[in-house]
Amino acid sequence: ENLDAGVAFAQTFARKTGAVVAMTGAIDIVADGQKAFCIRNGHPMMASITGTGCQLSAMTAAFVAANPQSPLEAAATAVAAMGYAGDDSMTVRNAFIGGGPYFELKGPKAGNAGLRLNLNFLHPLSDKWSVTGNATAEFRSGQSGVGGAIGVKYSF
Repeated sequence: ENLDAGVAFAQTFARKTGAVVAMTGAIDIVADGQKAFCIRNGHPMMASITGTGCQLSAMTAAFVAANPQSPLEAAATAVAAMGYAGDDSMTVRNAFIGGGPYFELKGPKAGNAGLRLNLNFLHPLSDKWSVTGNATAEFRSGQSGVGGAIGVKYSF
């Protein structure tokens, strides 16, 4: 409701605990004792979907584990990515047709720590048809992989 008060609370709590604090809502706040990010994305229905907070906690842990030197920025990126995933998901109805090649690179053995990055794109061709694609890269100690797909989306 009051963004300045929310930021002040998050920064004060972060200073007292030595933690990075993430508060989600209409505007998400991610702060440490000195700096705060205010993130404006997502969809109001995300607050009503069971497990959304659990997913965000897991994403935040993964992002911070992969970037321990920048926990504030890593946490803010996780919160922004989660919000981005929900931006228009409640209003899009589509059928996905398509596929694509999968490329895999493997090391000698799988590791127990890793990071998976996904990049998705959508290029509208008309008010109904779009070209979509995604790329995935997974990095692990001893095993890494990349993959992707391209397809056509029809909105009805």
